[in-house]
Amino acid sequence: MIVGNLVAGSTIQHKVENGEWLMQIARCYGAAYNTVLQANQKLFNPNMIKPGETVSVPNIGSSSEIYGPPCVQQYTIKPGDTWTSIAQQFTTTTAILQRANPGALLVVGRKLNVPANGGGLQANCFPETLTPQGDICFYFFGKPVENNPTAIDVDTIELSVGLGPALQTIDVPQETAAPNEVINRGLVVEDMNYDGYDDFRFIEFLPANASIPYLYYIYDPASSQFVYNEAYRPIISPEFPGNNEILSNWWGGAAYWGVDTYLFVAGEPVLSQREEWDVINDTEAVHRIIKYDDAAGTSEVILEETGPIPE
Repeated sequence: MIVGNLVAGSTIQHKVENGEWLMQIARCYGAAYNTVLQANQKLFNPNMIKPGETVSVPNIGSSSEIYGPPCVQQYTIKPGDTWTSIAQQFTTTTAILQRANPGALLVVGRKLNVPANGGGLQANCFPETLTPQGDICFYFFGKPVENNPTAIDVDTIELSVGLGPALQTIDVPQETAAPNEVINRGLVVEDMNYDGYDDFRFIEFLPANASIPYLYYIYDPASSQFVYNEAYRPIISPEFPGNNEILSNWWGGAAYWGVDTYLFVAGEPVLSQREEWDVINDTEAVHRIIKYDDAAGTSEVILEETGPIPE
C-alpha cells in the first residue's frame, strides 16, 4: 500500500518538529511505538526529543493508518476559542492539544500545534498517586468504542507528570487489545505483588457477568518501568487481602461460581486453591475445595460436600 509517497512497511527518517513527541510520531506513521523506540536507541532521552533531531520510523503502516507527514499542523487561535472548542473542531481532546502545546496560553493570533493523528483519538489525564513515582497522569490513547462513549479501544498508554515529558509509553499488546472501560472505574493502582511498589491494571472488557478481566502491569524497580505480566491474565475480579495471596472471584454462570487463591512462587502468581459451588437444585449446591501443587503438576479434592446455596 502506498499513502502519498510513503510505502507501507518501509522505514522513513523523520525530522522532529515543535509539538511532537515520540509516541505521537509513531502514531503519525501508523508504526508500533516499541518498534520505533528500539530503532532509536541513540536518542539521549526518547521521552524528551527536541525539534531538529532525526527519528527513524520502521515498518510504517504496520499498526494503523498512516496520517502524515506532516505530523503536526498549525492552528491560529481565534476570538472566543477555548481548549474544548478547538479540541471539538479537530475531533480530539483538550489533553492531546495541551500535550502538544505545554504551557501555551490561548492568545488570539498565536498558533497551536495540532497532532495529525488527533482525529477521533481520545486521551485524558487520569491522575493517580503512586509509590514511588508520586503524582502521575495516565493517558489512555485509542479510538472511542461505537455506541459506548465511556469506553476506549486502547492501543497505547502514556505515563507522565501532568503535561510534562512521558515517563513511560506502553504499547497495549494487540492480541489483548479490546474495548476497555477506562472512565472512572477501569484503572486500578495498588501493590499487586507485595513488593512495596504500586502496580496498575485496567479492565480489558466488560463481560455479561461479574467476572471482570484485567490487563496487569507490574512495576520493575530495576528499570523503573511497568511491565505487562501475562501470568496475571487468568486472575479476574481480584482482591489482595495480604499474606502474599491474590483472590480471583470468578463466575461461570448462575449455577457455578468460585474463588481461586494464588500464591507468589519465584515472584509470579501460581494457583494454589480453588473453592467452588456447583448448584444441583433450587436449594442445594455442591461445595468443593481443590488444592493444587504447581511443582508436581497435581491437584487434589480436599473437601466435597452438599449443602445450602450460600447467600
